[in-house]
Amino acid sequence: MSESSSLFPAQRSQQVFEYLFLIHLKEIEKDVVALKDRVFNAIGSRYAGHHSTPHISLFNISSTDQMDHMLELMNISWMPSFQVDVNGFDYYSHGQKSRTLYVNIERKDSIVYLQKWLANFFRLRKHSYDPHITLGRTIPLDLFEKAWDDIKTLRFQKSFTCDRLVILKRKQQKEDPLKWGPYREIMLASN
Repeated sequence: MSESSSLFPAQRSQQVFEYLFLIHLKEIEKDVVALKDRVFNAIGSRYAGHHSTPHISLFNISSTDQMDHMLELMNISWMPSFQVDVNGFDYYSHGQKSRTLYVNIERKDSIVYLQKWLANFFRLRKHSYDPHITLGRTIPLDLFEKAWDDIKTLRFQKSFTCDRLVILKRKQQKEDPLKWGPYREIMLASN
């Protein structure tokens, strides 16, 4: 009997992967990228999140090689697609050191519902969740003030349709994490 036809199943990989569940902003992606570039120009230097693809994060989870099976069990095709409206800007304070600048989302109910349903399905620990579109993470306070002065009065009001859940994947490693790569897209029900 050859090794490949052994009676014993092949040992599964113990490599741990991270999965990021998100909503992609395909209809307004270019507009958000232009805002990130505007922040970059106001600050005059790179900042965390400048080159990340615009999205709304739902959650991330670590797993070995069980995600394919979990996604087969998960069925969100019952959830209808929904409209997401964005309007203006706000920020999160991180003490006296930094701020995270974001695009504000109006009427967050559908996104919060989707996130809670997924968190329950994956049995994740409950935590507060405030959907937003990050323009820049942990920007040092002095640089943030420049960006905020430039962007706070800018009129930015857009809408897009959330019709799918996007999942990215990367190997979990403590030092020098790899970039996220595409893994799966799961469609929501058409209206």
